[in-house]
Amino acid sequence: MKRSLIIIGVLSLCHAACGGGGLFTVPATPALSGITSTGAKVLSLASNYPAGLMIPDIDGLRNTAFIVSIENPVGLLAVALDGETLALSSAFAGCILPPGTGVPTGGAAILDAHRALVLTSSHLILCDPTVNETTFTLALPQSVTLTEPAALSRPYDVDDDGTPETTLTTVPLTYPANLAVNATDVYISFSNYIVPTGNPVAAPGIVLPVKRTSDGNGLQVDGKNALRTTGFNPTGLLLTSEALLMVNSGVNTIYNAGTKALTESGIDIVSLSTKTREWIPLGKVALAFHNPALTPDARYLFLTSASYGELYSIDLWTRTVLYDHAAPVVITGSVAGADFLPAAAFDLLTGHLYVASFATSALYPVAIAGSTFTALPESAPAPYVLGYPAGVTPQNPSGSNTGIGDVAIRPGTGFTGPNLFALTASPGQLIGITTQDGVVESIVPPPPPPPPPPTATAPAGGSGGAPAYSYTPPADSGPVTSGAQPVHAMSGSTLPYADSVVAFFPGTNAGYGLGFFPANVIGPPNATSTSTSATPPPNDRENDILSLGCNGTIVLAMTDFWIADGDGADFIVFENVLPGWTEPGIVGVSNDGIAFVDFPCNTATPPYQGCAGRTPTWTAPDNAIDPTDPLIAGGDAFDLADVGLSLVRYVRIRDGLCKNLGGNTTGFDLDAISVVWGISPTGKE
Repeated sequence: MKRSLIIIGVLSLCHAACGGGGLFTVPATPALSGITSTGAKVLSLASNYPAGLMIPDIDGLRNTAFIVSIENPVGLLAVALDGETLALSSAFAGCILPPGTGVPTGGAAILDAHRALVLTSSHLILCDPTVNETTFTLALPQSVTLTEPAALSRPYDVDDDGTPETTLTTVPLTYPANLAVNATDVYISFSNYIVPTGNPVAAPGIVLPVKRTSDGNGLQVDGKNALRTTGFNPTGLLLTSEALLMVNSGVNTIYNAGTKALTESGIDIVSLSTKTREWIPLGKVALAFHNPALTPDARYLFLTSASYGELYSIDLWTRTVLYDHAAPVVITGSVAGADFLPAAAFDLLTGHLYVASFATSALYPVAIAGSTFTALPESAPAPYVLGYPAGVTPQNPSGSNTGIGDVAIRPGTGFTGPNLFALTASPGQLIGITTQDGVVESIVPPPPPPPPPPTATAPAGGSGGAPAYSYTPPADSGPVTSGAQPVHAMSGSTLPYADSVVAFFPGTNAGYGLGFFPANVIGPPNATSTSTSATPPPNDRENDILSLGCNGTIVLAMTDFWIADGDGADFIVFENVLPGWTEPGIVGVSNDGIAFVDFPCNTATPPYQGCAGRTPTWTAPDNAIDPTDPLIAGGDAFDLADVGLSLVRYVRIRDGLCKNLGGNTTGFDLDAISVVWGISPTGKE
């Protein structure tokens, strides 16, 4: 928060005016006896409150840390990590920004050895960190115009006409906060404070796309596709292969060693292909401003609070809030304003998350096993103390709070020396410590759990709730080597059906078929029944169907064949449709298990157009009806072209109407999913 206050002040004074210059010198490293880690290396910087830290996971760059400096100099510093001491790199000159291009806000990205991006209060700078050369300068736009008015965080007289506004259509773009980058685009978040201090006011948050030119050496604003965030004050941004995650910190007042949240925090998950979104609220917790940590499989997201000493987590595959303010992982305390946890970093080597505390100037390891996270503030070697908390002591006669800002893990293996690095705020320092010394034990995630016993009780959502069944599908076995093909024309031993269950969230009065779950929802559909003379006979056997319950949800993975957009329908969802009795289900699809796009489904009136669960099943293993032929198989077929996708690996089905025949048979009854057009991940059809 000291860092945040200073940055807000600097931005207020220097917006579109500051930049450049200054001779960079490094004073002698002071003796900092507060460091408890053995083998620590310390580099003192020429200025306090460095704004960001990154160690690229790129060949040739894993031995270099890049620091975003807001003064002396303004720009990007390159630090060599392999020497006896930390020192400025001789291989990389860094990037000192030109005068008049603003002050860095902390958003930066290393694209390769010769291209780096630095976000400032007024510009996006493309530079060559090898030779300290600015190659492209993009002035950020001053505003965007929305198609519909959006609410301010509170009424405020924006245009000074004497009447407070409650909404805006033209949104001023102020306080650029962070950026995320993929092969073609850069996304920039704008906090858009109108009044940043006291009783703050925020305009709607905006995330602005910027296109990278085909040669990678230019930038162009894409104002037509600007995204308005659901909450206020978007700060952290993350990109997966299919989704953009926008962290809404919320409007908050900064004071002492923490903040007071005035509006709700949460996560927007936006599909890159369709721009549809989902909102995951986390309450008034003032999520921290650096990018959150994400496990390598893009499943578990870790977020820290700028108001409480707490860590939160979301299972992105299942949209489950595993830990929130009602049931947090407590790092330093749960009293509002007690601490500011600026950042966290995930270490693959030790299986730990390392959480930074500003108030205690320490790093706390959090052990991770599957979806269970355990903070270790009381047991050695936690915490790693890298400075001093506020208060005069014999060891800290000045009484100032050292404070930790950003954290980074050195990627890769085979190096010696520190693997965990942190920036302290005052004095500004880069500190490297070693954790892979056997003191912190490696934690291996447990194997997938067995199927649960039959139950009709839905789990609690959020606040530590978890799916009744959760299974991590096996890793992809190889690259895609074949184009979309009709699956029934392929040969081989692989089967064209859903292969595994990622998660099942039973709704109210669910449970029919749980004794045979998950086998009854993977594999082929089966129209056979012995208890009815209906034609075709609906399947009512527990070993063949699963009742989702009222508002229940299930997510399945396709591993033998990924669903691909072919000619017409691409996959079929089978339900045990009874004559005159329809239980519609809403079908969503995703390529990464995070960004789901729903097919339009009218659950209000029959015949429930666009939903699953409308058409009887005709195919069964003991008849000659092809389950991959939508003309004869029955079930409800879906075409990826209708939602603008070309390839998906996950299918989500949600009960849409809560229809109940009694007992534990409420809602959509899933039989199977078959692939009509597919791709073999290994090319072995």
